[in-house]
Amino acid sequence: MVVLHLLDADDAGLIAALQGEGLPEPGAGRYFRADDDSALAGYVGLEGEGRDLLLRSLVVLAGLNSRGLGSRILSAAEAAASELGGDPYRRRMRGGWSCGPRPAAGLLDR
Repeated sequence: MVVLHLLDADDAGLIAALQGEGLPEPGAGRYFRADDDSALAGYVGLEGEGRDLLLRSLVVLAGLNSRGLGSRILSAAEAAASELGGDPYRRRMRGGWSCGPRPAAGLLDR
């Protein structure tokens, strides 16, 4: 089970993980350490307020890929977003926002 722990944006482990994946350093938002079975598995960030929370970044630590951790961290982030008032089933589309069941929301349309 993945458990999220709120972090400060200046956390050295978070910054190193983002840089290691070529992602930008943390900016505005909420960042979480993702633990699986009490061990560090990765990091995830959310940005925005209210219903408009967006996934900012998600990193699974090197050596832990291909174990389904990314999906479990994403599910934990969706639960956290819901607790914060976000709508995890909204997706951005050309010209506006659309809502749909989770399987239809999938990836962002570009």
